[in-house]
Amino acid sequence: VSLLLTEEGKQQIGAVNHSINTLTLSKLLDGNEEDESSGSQLCESILKSYEGKSSGDAHRKVAASALAALLPVSVCAQKHALQAGLVDSCVEQMKQTYVQFNLDSLRPGKVIQRKKDDSLTRELKMVMQLLRNCLCHNVECKVAASDAHLVSAIYSLWPWLLMD
Repeated sequence: VSLLLTEEGKQQIGAVNHSINTLTLSKLLDGNEEDESSGSQLCESILKSYEGKSSGDAHRKVAASALAALLPVSVCAQKHALQAGLVDSCVEQMKQTYVQFNLDSLRPGKVIQRKKDDSLTRELKMVMQLLRNCLCHNVECKVAASDAHLVSAIYSLWPWLLMD
């Protein structure tokens, strides 16, 4: 599913607006606005696999990859993710990561320099990719991110990101 959605995303980026009405995966996922679309149902299923799992769980990583591929190609999936609180939880995870970075730096004998393959850094990267793809061409998600203080979370993480 992730590969199929990734290819759809690449096709959308390179597509020139034609007058020919072609059936794309995005149109199939978004369906009608009146009923629950396939995109929102798929998003709900993937979110169930993603949430409630520990950060080291392999199923969570696979679900995050599928969700990251789904969000930029389906507007209905973005809306469902927003309603499910994905934007707020991603920003909150970024804030918790910042706190953890600070706590780790205060431990005696702990090396301050973070490794790029550190599990905390990988988790932060995954959360930021999910957030980026959720915000892609969606004003409602951008407003929700602003309300959740995304800017201050990124600003606080900035020195730690520069160290990597």
